[in-house]
Amino acid sequence: MTQSRHKFKVCRRSLSNRYDHLDRRVQKITPAATHTYFYDGWMLIGGTQEQTDIGGAHNGKMYLREDRGDA
Repeated sequence: MTQSRHKFKVCRRSLSNRYDHLDRRVQKITPAATHTYFYDGWMLIGGTQEQTDIGGAHNGKMYLREDRGDA
């Protein structure tokens, strides 16, 4: 995984993205949550979302794409 190449500060909030060696976004990091993405080739197949509460506790969720186009 490569380090963030795109970092934005909007309204005093930070957004950071991480990319793999094929230039696919594999992680999006914001102050409120971290999103991690999983691929099958170039097709996004799912990911996780880990939210950070004000107290610093984490709440993780996993999701998968339903419309993968497997015919």
